[in-house]
Amino acid sequence: FEGILFKGIEHDFPQALRKDWLTQGKLPAQYDGTGTVEVLIPETLARRLRLKPGDRLKLYFIQNPIRARSVVVSGFYRLGIEAEYGRPILIGPLALIRKINDWTPQQVGQVEMHLTELDALPDVVSATRDMIDPQWEAYSIKDRFANLFGWLGLFDLNKRVMLLIMLLVC
Repeated sequence: FEGILFKGIEHDFPQALRKDWLTQGKLPAQYDGTGTVEVLIPETLARRLRLKPGDRLKLYFIQNPIRARSVVVSGFYRLGIEAEYGRPILIGPLALIRKINDWTPQQVGQVEMHLTELDALPDVVSATRDMIDPQWEAYSIKDRFANLFGWLGLFDLNKRVMLLIMLLVC
């Protein structure tokens, strides 16, 4: 048994992004609520569970009552930040999550936005907070992973210190 986060994505999620993640196998086929469900799993999890593309996997959704679904592993991916979440992230169809939770097509548990300009991040977060219901929360990746961004900021400081030392030596 392994605890995972299930990240549901729509079929129109950018193909280029998903192909960049893929390390083995293929992208999941579109799921319409019936038939076989294909998912991507982290390659680290695949190694631990000794899985390969095409293998079946049984998922248990902890609810009352517990719901089980059989899925097929279509491929493996690597993002490089799995450890930050504290558990592996399985990527599959949002339609399955909606079906399991008896949600309408408009309901989701979380929404992710991908920006091309990081400078626009504060404005987008502020505008999003203004648009959503007050019971919901909007936060940036910098807020969510403050430790990671703080650590990366140290590299900038180290780079400046090294340049200063090299200038002084020269």
